Amino acid sequence: RLLNVGLSAMASCMGLVAGGVTLLAGRPSQGKSAALVSILRYVARHRLVAYCATLEMTAMELTDRILSAEASVPYFRMLSGNISAEQRTAIIDRSCDVASWNIDFDDRPGMTLAQISASARRQKRRHGRLDLLAIDYLQLVTPDSEKENRVEQLDKIARSCKRIARELQVPVLGLVQVNRQATDNADSRPRLQNLKGSGGFEEHSDSVVFVHRPAWYKMEKPATGQPENAEIIV
Repeated sequence: RLLNVGLSAMASCMGLVAGGVTLLAGRPSQGKSAALVSILRYVARHRLVAYCATLEMTAMELTDRILSAEASVPYFRMLSGNISAEQRTAIIDRSCDVASWNIDFDDRPGMTLAQISASARRQKRRHGRLDLLAIDYLQLVTPDSEKENRVEQLDKIARSCKRIARELQVPVLGLVQVNRQATDNADSRPRLQNLKGSGGFEEHSDSVVFVHRPAWYKMEKPATGQPENAEIIV
C-alpha cells in the first residue's frame, strides 16, 4: 500500500505546476504505477482533466488498477476473479463513478512525443482545459529519429517534454526507469545520476521524485495485515 499522493501536495513540494516537468522514477516493482494511479484518482475526484499516454500498460490494465483502489479490492483478486459478493458490489458501484471521470487514456503502441502532444491538444480543446499530462513511461516513447544514438534520442525526448509543458501550460508527469547501478548506492536508494539512459532527464526536468521500497531490497515482509512503507524521495 503506497501513501495517498495528492495533486496539491505534489504541486507544493514536487513542482507539479503548469509548464513544469516532474519525473516519477524508480526501479521496477517499486510503486511508480501505484503512485500514478493515486495521482490520477486525486485529479478525477477534484473534477480536473487528465490525459495519460500509457506505453507500458494497456488502458484496461490501468483502469482496473484505479478501480481496484477505488473499491478497496486487492488487484490480484480482481484479476483472478476470487472476490466476495460484497467486493463485487463495491466494484460495480465504483465503476459507475470511474466511468464519469475526465481521464483520457491512450495506449497506442510506439507513440512519439509529437503524437502524444497532438492528442493532448485535442483533449484540451475538447474539455476546454487540461490539468495533467502523464506519460508512462518516457524510455518507451518512440524517438523521432532512428539515426541518433540512444542518449541523444532520450535527451531530445526530455527537452520536448519541457517544450510541451510550456506550450500547453500543463504539468507534465513522466515516469522514468532507474538503472541497476542504483542498487550499489547506500541503502539502495536511487540518485539523480541513476536515471536510465540520459542526463537530459535531470537537466530538463523541474523536479524528480523517486519511489523506493526499503523492505524490497532487504527481502523483508511486513507483518500480516500491516502495510509496507514506501519512501518518496524528492
